[in-house]
Amino acid sequence: FLLTRIDWRVAVAVGLTLIVLGNLATALTAQYWAIAAARAIAGAGEGIAIGFAFAALGRARNPDRAFSAYLVAGALFSTVLLYFLPQLQEHYSPQMLFVANALLAALAGLGLLRFPNGAADEEDLLTAGGRVNRKLALGALAAVFLYFFATGAIWGYSERIGINSGLSARVIATGLSLGTLSGVVGAGLAGILPSRWGRVWPLLASGVVSVASFQFLLGEVRGSIFVLAVVLLLFGWNFAQPLLSGICAEADEKGRVVCAMGSIQTFGVGFGPAAAAATLGSGSFAIAIWSSSLILAASLLIVAVTVKRTQ
Repeated sequence: FLLTRIDWRVAVAVGLTLIVLGNLATALTAQYWAIAAARAIAGAGEGIAIGFAFAALGRARNPDRAFSAYLVAGALFSTVLLYFLPQLQEHYSPQMLFVANALLAALAGLGLLRFPNGAADEEDLLTAGGRVNRKLALGALAAVFLYFFATGAIWGYSERIGINSGLSARVIATGLSLGTLSGVVGAGLAGILPSRWGRVWPLLASGVVSVASFQFLLGEVRGSIFVLAVVLLLFGWNFAQPLLSGICAEADEKGRVVCAMGSIQTFGVGFGPAAAAATLGSGSFAIAIWSSSLILAASLLIVAVTVKRTQ
């Protein structure tokens, strides 16, 4: 809604300010209600900042490559942070870590110097016929929701599946670590695919990889199979995201659809595990795994048909 009505730099500055204030407030209070309010403020800021960032990436000359770079950079930073986090927690209080988080958000404000103001380009986009391709937008967003719903359902319980199979914490941690690295590779690979390949066939290939990763988690899982499953899951997931983002960007040159994608994929990732929980009454993950496999396949069928009909 705000993409066409407000200076993007101002909006992102507001978002970063809320993140800074929310983290500082978290560090300075010990009461539950105050911490909850502070996290809500920080979360609102993150939503604003990410929404406009997605819109900016969607307006790049090559949105697939832009989102690929975003995912690779984010995954590498997260990997380094998670590696050092236990040591940081030993030497610094939680309050200091929230202050550090606030400082990082403030440091990100330096990027505003080069951040585009998409609202200033509205007239040019309208002149060029920048309207929403509704069929492509609806199909792409439906596919995004289902893809992230299915993958989130399995990813959310992957650690529990390993524990139920009697795997050691070391094996599970190895799988999660290697999986994160494979996600970096998947996102990077998506960014260098030749454009002549299009997006549909690579997406279908990612679907095969993802469904295979789900199936490897059926029954009692050996350590090597668990590691392989997590590696394939995160590879396929991160490989698919830039391609789905590119389709959403193509549906609307103004960036509104790809901005909405950020919210929809987050909702899908959160709702997937909640829905899967309803199938775990027997203690078996089989229903969740098979359902997620079918839902992910359906998501790619939707996007394939949508792209074909709108070409």
